[in-house]
Amino acid sequence: MKKKYTLLLLFLTLGVMAQTDCQIKLESAKEIMESDALFKDYDKIFQELLPCAESGVPLAQNYIGLMYIEGLGVVKDEAKGFGYIEQAAIGDNPVAQNNLGNLYRQGQGCAINMGKAVEWYQKAADKKNSRAAYSLGYMYLKGFGVPQDYAQAVAWFEKSKFDMAKHWLGVCYYLGYGVQQNTEKALEYLYGNKTLNSKAFLKNIKIDKREQVLTQADQAIEKANEGDKKIAPEVITASRELATESAGETISLKAKDILGQWTGRFIEYDWSGTIPLRVLPIDITFSKNELGDLQTKIIFEGKTFEDVVLFENNNLFLQGFNFNLDQLYSHSFKVYPLDYTVLGMDMTQRKYNNTRYLLADVDSFIGVWKEPGTPISLVLRPKNDKTVTAEEDAVLLALASQKAEFIKVYPVPFKEQLYIGFELNDPAQVQITLTSVATAHTVRVAVTKLEAGMQSYTVDTASLPEGYYVVRVQENEKVHTRVVIKQ
Repeated sequence: MKKKYTLLLLFLTLGVMAQTDCQIKLESAKEIMESDALFKDYDKIFQELLPCAESGVPLAQNYIGLMYIEGLGVVKDEAKGFGYIEQAAIGDNPVAQNNLGNLYRQGQGCAINMGKAVEWYQKAADKKNSRAAYSLGYMYLKGFGVPQDYAQAVAWFEKSKFDMAKHWLGVCYYLGYGVQQNTEKALEYLYGNKTLNSKAFLKNIKIDKREQVLTQADQAIEKANEGDKKIAPEVITASRELATESAGETISLKAKDILGQWTGRFIEYDWSGTIPLRVLPIDITFSKNELGDLQTKIIFEGKTFEDVVLFENNNLFLQGFNFNLDQLYSHSFKVYPLDYTVLGMDMTQRKYNNTRYLLADVDSFIGVWKEPGTPISLVLRPKNDKTVTAEEDAVLLALASQKAEFIKVYPVPFKEQLYIGFELNDPAQVQITLTSVATAHTVRVAVTKLEAGMQSYTVDTASLPEGYYVVRVQENEKVHTRVVIKQ
């Protein structure tokens, strides 16, 4: 009995000593990795922490996982890195849980899964992990893996002590996203914040930038409330109700239905797709060339774009419609125009007051951000000599604002995998496909019955050739499309 007790005591002592040794190694590794030293002996750190990770120490597993992900001190292996970080996250380590959320969001060592990213961010945030709370706020801000919701974004930013969370709180208060606009409170968050983003944002807005941006939209509508420089909501509401009553059902368009000269508005929204930030004139002409091909001429921002285009199933595919627009609110000291590439447009037709309108959801991405552009709508009417009244301009905006972005895709452009997300308001029979524009080859992603709520699928696209693709989500009888590009 005494011998068994001695062995048990020995094992316990060795276990405590091993834990103490791992703790010392972890503290040393953290100090080295977070230092400003030019040379860091990652090989040594990896060799010292590996036994601790293998023995099940969650924080060591997290470090080893990150070293595999980045190729520090070991040959890069994202799958192995994911495995170690997943073990640490399951072991209830909040740092690893946040990192696992990042891996699911980026698709490193795993398939992109925004839902799982949100799930692990949530677990870490529940343990007061500030970076995870910030990440959740950012997901709600952009609508990644969750319904876009400014109020939820602000709530999570407020729970975080992370500097970038404070930055975005300042931005939200300045722009009135999810909270009542309050410049003084915005400045409280932005001034003194350690991030360069906040310092740059303060420099670039020059306090009055918000008024300038809103005024641009006012001038386009001519029905602004001069008091607070916002588009008069009653005008848009009334116009939307009238437009909705006259909308009718979406019909399938053919090339002959869009031939002719059209004029109207290019409307760029915030991330919610409801607040117009930029309203610009645009003219588009569709015609047939001598070979019978459909071609377009687009006049926008003082430039002319001409090309042969393809129009099929209400989708317009075009190349070369690239343009630059100034950043409305820059978060960087290097202020540069944003480079937009338009991939395609999902077009519908509406009739209002005996006038035909073409509406388009524009699929675009911004190269410098490597992200989809914010929601953009076009609303066009036949071009003639008639002067557009302020009320008709309000109708243009109201018509455009009815079209919301249904399908979320990530990344844009995509490579080895493509995340497709959408939200169902009601249970529905759903069919999801990915079709090549060049070859018409179709990948069937899913045919299933789904409940209401956020839905997502990740498609392995490694074997697909580069080019343009149409994501099509059929919700019962209703069809949603989105144009994406593989590079």
